[in-house]
Amino acid sequence: MFACSKEEEGNAVPSGFELEDLTFNGTAASISWSTAKDADEDDIYYNVYLNSELIEGPITKNHMSTTVKYNQDYEGTIIATDKNGGTSELKFDFRSPTSKIALVTDFQSAHVVAIDLHTHQRLWTARTEERVNSIQNGLVFLGFENLIARNIITGEKVWEAQPVVNDYYTGYRDILADDKFLFAKAQEGSLICVDLERQEKQWEVHLSGSISRFSMDKDHLYATQRGTDDLIKISKVSGETAWGFELDRPVGSLAPQIEHAPLIYNGNIFFQDNNGRFYSVNKDTGKKNYSLYNRKNSQTTPVAFNQNIIFTAGDEIISVKADTGEITWKNSVDMYSQSSPFIENGRIYVGAGDKLFCFDAATGLHLWDTSLGGEIWSSPVVYDGKVYISSHTARLHCINAATGEIEWKEGNVEFSVTSPTLVIGETEKIIYSSDHGMHL
Repeated sequence: MFACSKEEEGNAVPSGFELEDLTFNGTAASISWSTAKDADEDDIYYNVYLNSELIEGPITKNHMSTTVKYNQDYEGTIIATDKNGGTSELKFDFRSPTSKIALVTDFQSAHVVAIDLHTHQRLWTARTEERVNSIQNGLVFLGFENLIARNIITGEKVWEAQPVVNDYYTGYRDILADDKFLFAKAQEGSLICVDLERQEKQWEVHLSGSISRFSMDKDHLYATQRGTDDLIKISKVSGETAWGFELDRPVGSLAPQIEHAPLIYNGNIFFQDNNGRFYSVNKDTGKKNYSLYNRKNSQTTPVAFNQNIIFTAGDEIISVKADTGEITWKNSVDMYSQSSPFIENGRIYVGAGDKLFCFDAATGLHLWDTSLGGEIWSSPVVYDGKVYISSHTARLHCINAATGEIEWKEGNVEFSVTSPTLVIGETEKIIYSSDHGMHL
């Protein structure tokens, strides 16, 4: 920063003032500066400019507040002027705070709520069928009657498409996107591919009785369904099926099915069925590597850690060797878990009942648990030493990842059982829960 002055003949201009403080609370900026000196003891007033636009002035105080936009560079100028027109300028540069947004689906109102993690307040809301599952190039993709792309920061609609046309209502859910295509389930049971550049349907495949999210890697989708083939591999470009996999038949009468997005790891696919079996399948051939019968079913997606696969089954969390399925450790989570684990810095975070649990990922040692006061159906995400998770208490919780202490529970969410998605900056970093299905 620097100051310059313009002196009128016979007049001592204001001088000797500098920037003292610049602070932010979200997009609210507070600026203060020292009082300019004037040898003639003239009264001094100030005009404050940001990027050449007058923000406030003339004012006699040496502080002000204004609103800025996230993720922006600013050039500030404060001009001190005395009664005779003598001026002195103070220039400074700054960058506004990086936006930090949590996207949470509110089932009570069928809206996605964008929550500012700086202020804990709503930034915007929009209608949607289900949770936010995919963000690309600054856009968040939602499905309500049509497919809609919105600006992640403002929520403004960028484009809208209706790839499935019929005489009744069509909604879209389980949306995933890469840099070329968007994939989603239409309400009547079709899996569709939309070209993002043209915003038109590329192909459509019928899935028989699919109830869970699908997964994708660079070239293929891995979708679950009910029928002869319970898991199928689909080309992202053509929609053609590469192979189908049939689950082991149950010992009882319960029809087997997969109720979560499969995990893709080290060339294999890992998942569980509703009959208490855990599977490893080669993703290239569709052939089973092994299956384990643990008698406890699960609706949650496994996670990988140091050549091990960790998953919840009933009221347990279990770690097995990825290549053999040999159990390396297991521990209790007290109640049936509907929450997919999240791994960060060698720790596992998972919800069960009304508690968020933390375990050591290598040993399974129970480190802490914290009650949220309401049943947890969502999966946690972790960023910058904080765990974010929603529960039936109708609030987004922020929890210290090291200690389990609840730091705040805000967000004006009426009722949410879905996992939050975090967006840092203009999609410089996106943190999904472990069951989101993308493994690019």
